[in-house]
Amino acid sequence: VSLRKSQKTLVLCPFAIDHAGTTQEDGIDLYKEGLTLVCQGQTGNVGDDTMYRGSPANDVDPIPVGCTIKGKARHFNVLADDIALVGLTFSHSQSGAIAVGSSIMGTTVSNCHFHNNNNIRGDGGAIILGPRSAG
Repeated sequence: VSLRKSQKTLVLCPFAIDHAGTTQEDGIDLYKEGLTLVCQGQTGNVGDDTMYRGSPANDVDPIPVGCTIKGKARHFNVLADDIALVGLTFSHSQSGAIAVGSSIMGTTVSNCHFHNNNNIRGDGGAIILGPRSAG
């Protein structure tokens, strides 16, 4: 997906994808300063009207339905300032779901679900902040 210079927000329809990569190098690079990725229909409250694949009571690994990225690879590499991720679900990464690059400022992650992510290198399963980075 490419955005024109004036566009800053990308509204995503509900989706579920299996990210086929296996390492941190396979993450999707986000490099447009001021970009906002938002899942359509988010109410602003985590868990509101959340539905699950499988029943949470019967499934040891339920995943919220909405805008879900699942797979062993890192999902996003944040490489520009002021990027916002809203209402997304990140699942099963083994390389940290989101990595914020060195000296990147203003990253915002809100109303997102992190489900069963880890980092085999040991430095964060959900979000890894690079040196001199701040949200």
